[in-house]
Amino acid sequence: MSKFILNIGLNVGYIEPKTQLDSTMFHVEQLLPNSTFTVKDNLGGDWGKERIVIVEGTTDHVYSSTRLLQELCWRLRQNAISYSITKGDMVAKGLVFNTDYEGERYEYNEAYFVRE
Repeated sequence: MSKFILNIGLNVGYIEPKTQLDSTMFHVEQLLPNSTFTVKDNLGGDWGKERIVIVEGTTDHVYSSTRLLQELCWRLRQNAISYSITKGDMVAKGLVFNTDYEGERYEYNEAYFVRE
């Protein structure tokens, strides 16, 4: 069993659609049951301020995590989702991009990853 943390932004451009939080929680629960959610307000980054959902949970899907997160990106229409997966002493972290995303593929930056 592995522990995971995801960061999912709630804006499209600079506007958060009214149903995006509910939609995000619904799709995460479908793909990663028994997850917990924390919403942080007004986090700033290179692209401006946005609310962010921090998703935490456990999974047996470590080896298929990239594919699973790509599916989540597609369902949520996210360009990318940042993640941290811990199993024992091993930690994997990075960005998974939507397979339809054609923009700049920026690097994972630990400074922007929110754990709590």
